[in-house]
Amino acid sequence: GERAVLGVTAIALWVLGAYILFGPASARMAVQIAGGVWFLYFFYIVFRHPPFALALAFYLPAALYVLVAFTLAGIRSENMFLFAGTGGMTLSLVAAWVQIKRIGLHSRLFNHNALYHLIQAIALILIYWAAREILRVPPTVT
Repeated sequence: GERAVLGVTAIALWVLGAYILFGPASARMAVQIAGGVWFLYFFYIVFRHPPFALALAFYLPAALYVLVAFTLAGIRSENMFLFAGTGGMTLSLVAAWVQIKRIGLHSRLFNHNALYHLIQAIALILIYWAAREILRVPPTVT
């Protein structure tokens, strides 16, 4: 279920980070490496049923990697749209923290799950803007 989806998301983040920092050839290599790691991860979660914390441990390094990748790419190119990706990844991590800590604005009308989804929606819009800009103006590999 959600552990497998979180694993796929982590793989996508590793590939995105490789593309941002090192270009398309590195992204293709990242797909192969990360895909193999995900395959092992998937079989482990299917047969061992580990706690959700393992899925978060699989996801968190990838999320931090992309946060750093967007930031470095923004600094290198001075393209302000790339910093939207930095903000989006930061908000995504904040959203996860809100969900884990069960922070809500109202217990019935706007609970932690609703707040999580609102923050995550804003984060995804920012990440989308940055990713669209990367496709428009590919990163320069240095």
